[in-house]
Amino acid sequence: MSKRQDYIDDLHQRVEGWIFPENLRMVELLAGFQDRNGVTGGVCEIGVHHGRFFIALHNAVGASETSVAVDVFEDQSSNIDGSGLGNLSTFQANLNRFATAPNSVRIHKADSLSLTPPDLSAITGGRRIRLFSIDGGHTAEHTVHDFRLAMAVTRTDGVIIVDDFHNPHWPGVNIGINRLFTLDTPSFAPFGYMRDKLLFTSLTWQRRYAAFLQESWRDCPAYKMVSMFGYDVVTAMAW
Repeated sequence: MSKRQDYIDDLHQRVEGWIFPENLRMVELLAGFQDRNGVTGGVCEIGVHHGRFFIALHNAVGASETSVAVDVFEDQSSNIDGSGLGNLSTFQANLNRFATAPNSVRIHKADSLSLTPPDLSAITGGRRIRLFSIDGGHTAEHTVHDFRLAMAVTRTDGVIIVDDFHNPHWPGVNIGINRLFTLDTPSFAPFGYMRDKLLFTSLTWQRRYAAFLQESWRDCPAYKMVSMFGYDVVTAMAW
């Protein structure tokens, strides 16, 4: 078996963090759909902790692509809501052990509120992102900022993944997303939800991604089509 598949099946359990196995398979599903549709680009995650989800994202794209990891790590004075306790040395060790091409990872140690789209573009060399995970500060302010940042650098045929949506321990995520869709007109729309992770893509690709998940998840437990912010969203709780 490949290092990529070994990580999905078992080795992710050796990395400290919080993730449902279904979410790792979800990444592979989305990456496969993107590959078949000619979607290229790197990945980015805000809030990597020790890398449990980030490594799956990184391994899902080609070694020639740049993956960006953003976290405050040991600078816990910037972690105002206590939403993680990352360690840079541990993260780097996990990359070296489990990532398929650790040298293509760029690490940016900072509070995401200090990041701008040009900052991220400079890190990726101008390449746009195909999979962008938001799992950093869980305040409403962080959620709004990070989502706007993600929209600015993610390809129109790419995906933004927002963690802890509907998680009662982190209401700031829900407040932030609802604020965006109430007060603004985002260029990305939801299309899927699996185990605390809400998926978004551009308005032009929303129906294509939703149709793909509808076909892929229709036999999953708790499968249901729902309306969210005026868009059809495919939901499931296990896979």
